[in-house]
Amino acid sequence: MPRGLSPATAWGRILLTGLAVQIAGLLLLCATFSRFGIATTALTLVPATALIGYGQALIVNSFYRIGMRDISASDAGAGSAILSTLQQATLGLGPAILGSLFLALARRGGGNYPQALIDFLLVEVAMMLLLGAIALWLRHHLNRQPATVAS
Repeated sequence: MPRGLSPATAWGRILLTGLAVQIAGLLLLCATFSRFGIATTALTLVPATALIGYGQALIVNSFYRIGMRDISASDAGAGSAILSTLQQATLGLGPAILGSLFLALARRGGGNYPQALIDFLLVEVAMMLLLGAIALWLRHHLNRQPATVAS
């Protein structure tokens, strides 16, 4: 493998790239709702949602690579099943929890849905930034070589 592209650093780059692309898409979506408000059309959503989808594809790809990287071949089936179960649980809980947040923001804003969406998307951006910070921290601390002890 070329220098600098070890599996340990490659997954970090892909994950961080996915987070950056998704954050850019979320911010573009905020700008779209800010600019067009209730006049937002499907066509005006295409650039932002394309970026978000591309970023999510990179993130999900990394999810399996990270989750399975230290699993032995004999445990790969069980490891994959656990990851799939975790993914299904988050796909069920995420919309319920985040949907409740959106409704609370809409209620607080007096039913101004474009502003509630912008506020909600900014919360998502904050969560993505937190995930990026955690990924950078883990990448730095998990990939450090142990210090050698002088004899």
